[in-house]
Amino acid sequence: MSVVTAVSAVPRSRAGHSAVVGTAILATAGCVAMAALGAFYVAMRKGASADYLSSTGMKFNNYSAVVVVFTLLLASGAAGWGVIAARLGNRRWGATGFGLALLFDLASLNLLWDIGQRIGVGVKDLPATTIVYTLLVAGGLAMAIGAAASICGLVSTVGGHANPSTRYHALAASIGQHFATVAWLVPFVAIFLKK
Repeated sequence: MSVVTAVSAVPRSRAGHSAVVGTAILATAGCVAMAALGAFYVAMRKGASADYLSSTGMKFNNYSAVVVVFTLLLASGAAGWGVIAARLGNRRWGATGFGLALLFDLASLNLLWDIGQRIGVGVKDLPATTIVYTLLVAGGLAMAIGAAASICGLVSTVGGHANPSTRYHALAASIGQHFATVAWLVPFVAIFLKK
């Protein structure tokens, strides 16, 4: 038997690879959309006078925004822990990693809701607030995608699908979680750091 025949006889799973590639493409498209929204907001602020946004009555809670960044970084680390555990075949630690990532995602969504409640101006008042709320909602959607990815990673790990030979489910879930973290950095920088 030749080497080519022996290699081609090995069954290969394309389903795992396509899940990882599809998640990576969707995450990249989501980050590009978030960057476009952030650039639009920064360009709109640049064209406005310096006291325009401060005179609108918008109140930004920088502390909560920074805590959201750290919470999402913890969620990304926990999801990475889940992937490593899935590669090693340790279902309990993989479930713990994705379970912690899910809890951190839910905490981030709660903090984002608090940030939106404390802005103090409605969407219909000014164009600037419309863009701010759009950025916050897009960040919330990214966090919800991260939470859904963590649920998928948790279910996959607990169900025994994320083992050393089929660890792609956990890897795709981790990519979704990392997307949530990177996507939140756009509104964080555009709104809270560029005051």
